[in-house]
Amino acid sequence: MNKVFIIVLISAFLTLVNFHTLKAQNIDHYAKNINAAIKLYSEKKNIPKPILLKLVPKNYTEFGVYYGTTYPDQGVSEISFFYDTSKLIFRSAFDDEDFYLPSLQLISFADGEFAEEFTKYLELIIENDKDKFCNTIQGKKYVNHNPIKYYSELYGCTFDQNIRAIKATQEKDVDFFDYEDYEQDHNGILKPVGDLVFLKGCNWYCGGTVSTITATSELATQSDNTYTAENTHDFDHNTAWIEGKEDYGIGESITYTIDFRKDAFYEGHLGINELIIANGYKKSKKAWQANSRIKKLRMYINNIPSYDILLKDSFEIQTVAIDTIMFPKNHITEITFEIREVYEGTIYKDTALSLLMFDGVGVH
Repeated sequence: MNKVFIIVLISAFLTLVNFHTLKAQNIDHYAKNINAAIKLYSEKKNIPKPILLKLVPKNYTEFGVYYGTTYPDQGVSEISFFYDTSKLIFRSAFDDEDFYLPSLQLISFADGEFAEEFTKYLELIIENDKDKFCNTIQGKKYVNHNPIKYYSELYGCTFDQNIRAIKATQEKDVDFFDYEDYEQDHNGILKPVGDLVFLKGCNWYCGGTVSTITATSELATQSDNTYTAENTHDFDHNTAWIEGKEDYGIGESITYTIDFRKDAFYEGHLGINELIIANGYKKSKKAWQANSRIKKLRMYINNIPSYDILLKDSFEIQTVAIDTIMFPKNHITEITFEIREVYEGTIYKDTALSLLMFDGVGVH
């Protein structure tokens, strides 16, 4: 793949480099190692592994020394020392774990005329094991250097530092629940009638919809109580999704699918920008305390981690403002919420979520 990257070299420094008279203390050791490697290379002898590994530069100053061997006044450009040794380092990464990280570090300097050769090996390394590549560059300084940055994005690598953390906002239940109706008593005082209704009146669901809701696990039905994924979206605070693992359910998730592939009349106008959450088992304060609640919820949009939602340990409703997610026509969108941390229940490890619903755009 041909990619043009702007060369970043300390040109003025390179013109003055002399590998026999280098006196700069911080690169003297590096230069001595290069001299040793050049001598072996010129004599057509194998370069020992320790010397070869030390050729990998730690910074642009050292890389300037390494790449400087291609300059005519260094006397080694005609024997292609730079190109042959860099290829040897890259090829060693497939058979020797000690060369894997140094190879990526060397590739991170790929800017300029040699970029195509470097990126060719980078593609081979990634294709050999994409997950290993993504995990290895996690937290490394060069993760934002091209071509590493370009290929990490191309191959869908995701890193925790790229996930935005959002704190939930504490709300009051009275702003989200209302009784089915009211009637006047003989004194003319309004009295509530029926059950509490969540999101009474017109809201995003007057036009918005969720096609299916699934979970990686669900607690088995007990008596008449179900703990399925759909309970988080049924407008009923008395029900809940409870994960089905024996522990606290870390890593378990629930997925909302919004599918407009078969709706010929939908024009792509719907989107969401807020989550409305009842954390824990909200049917009663006793049940809420007994069961575990979610502390951190990771949100994925089409399998790409986007937010870490930091929930409060609160019995009442809380909301989370997010960037607007639009639902395109003729497309399917999946939004997944994964349990990452919990507030432990006083009795049960079971982690519960009573409501996770949306507000957004495109309805009113």
